[in-house]
Amino acid sequence: MTSGKHAKEYWNITATGGSSYSYDLTLQYHPALLGTVPDELSLRLAKRDGSNPWDVFGSIAPDTARNAITVPGLTSF
Repeated sequence: MTSGKHAKEYWNITATGGSSYSYDLTLQYHPALLGTVPDELSLRLAKRDGSNPWDVFGSIAPDTARNAITVPGLTSF
C-alpha cells in the first residue's frame, strides 16, 4: 500500500463455487496487532487481486468497541 502502514494480521478469502456474489464482510481484529497503524481509528481494509494494485476501502471506519471492521456491498473476491 502506498502509505506503508500495515497491521500484523491478514485474511486470505477464496471463493469456491457460485457466481454473482453480493456480501458484507466483517472482520475481527486484535488491537495489539495494529503494527505500524497508529491507532484503531486509522485502520482500513484493502483488497488485492493477484498482481493488481491494492484497492483500499478508505471510508470504512472500524467499530472499536467490537474490534471489528465491516465493508458492505462487496460483489467480488
